[in-house]
Order: sequence, then structure tokens, then C-alpha cells
Amino acid sequence: MSKKFTYRNKSQTMQSLIGYGRVIPGGTIETDNPVDNPNFKLVDAGRMTGVEAPPEQPKPDTSIKKGSKK
Repeated sequence: MSKKFTYRNKSQTMQSLIGYGRVIPGGTIETDNPVDNPNFKLVDAGRMTGVEAPPEQPKPDTSIKKGSKK
């Protein structure tokens, strides 16, 4: 189970990022760790990979009215 982060190069120039190489303007990269670079904007934070979706939670019963006077 690991998180994936997706970043977009928001600058108008090609950027070099250690471990990823060159990223064209508007191009995206996917990483396991957060990137601290002002030229890259986070576009998808923390997608979980390799895990199942949580089970659907039961919906509350809306037919019961709270606080009604008898």
C-alpha cells in the first residue's frame, strides 16, 4: 500500500527534476513522495494504490423525525 502524488509543471519552461529527468511545460509526473518545488503544482494528492475501496456505509433512516412533539 503506497500513496501516489501527481504534480504538473506550471512554469513556461522545461524543468529538470532529480530522479524524473526533464518535465515539459504543462507535463505531469507521478511520485511516491511529496515534491517541494515552486514550479510544480500538486494536481492529485494521495491516491491509494493496492488497497480495496472501503465498504459502503448504511444510509440513515430519514423516516424518523427527531424532536417531534406527541
